[in-house]
Amino acid sequence: MSLARGWSPTRRQAIAARFVVGTLLLVTPLWVGYVPLDLDGTEYRYRTTDVTVEDGELAFGDEDALRLHGVEGVDCSSDNPFEWGRVCGLERELVADGPRTVPGIVERVPDPEYVEVGGEYYERNTTLTDDGTRLALERVSARTVLEDVAVPPGTLPLAGEWAVRTGGVAADQRPTFEGRVVETGDGYTLVYLRGYSLSSSAGIEPVVWVVGIGAGVALLRSGYRAIEE
Repeated sequence: MSLARGWSPTRRQAIAARFVVGTLLLVTPLWVGYVPLDLDGTEYRYRTTDVTVEDGELAFGDEDALRLHGVEGVDCSSDNPFEWGRVCGLERELVADGPRTVPGIVERVPDPEYVEVGGEYYERNTTLTDDGTRLALERVSARTVLEDVAVPPGTLPLAGEWAVRTGGVAADQRPTFEGRVVETGDGYTLVYLRGYSLSSSAGIEPVVWVVGIGAGVALLRSGYRAIEE
């Protein structure tokens, strides 16, 4: 029979189709996250603010710029205590008590190499000695840190460049340019997370899961019943 006159699947093909589609629906939670439906509904709002050096510290035009995230390249610079972690506790101890030598070889992540403690800036220094590994912090100026962590606008993704040009951008996920200091030619600017919110579609994904699984189970049952007939 030609396709022009229409085509009807055989009974075996119809049953097989139920199993294929039913199985795909049954595993909805596994694949729905990879489909660009923007079902989580989270919107992240980014803004930019000027960065300068005042009284030996980095100063930001928006005082809340570090409320949610610190400066990229400077550990412990966020006002959010949940971002500090145990590393920042160690750095505070090194500032208060001086260098520390620990037995064995300690591998420390070299990036970021800077850390902020009590409004002062330090460069991490790790040295191997006969007794183990010497951990120390060396004081550096805010100007040195600013010039070292700043990146040119061309290194940012398009959304980051747009934020620098216009003063802000919205994104459906947290991008790589969050917390970046950008050298603009006439100064420095920080791209920071101003806030985030859940849109009206925030609760859709669980509903899609339930409906997909339910429909998958129904199709599989229908397929088994058709085989038994």
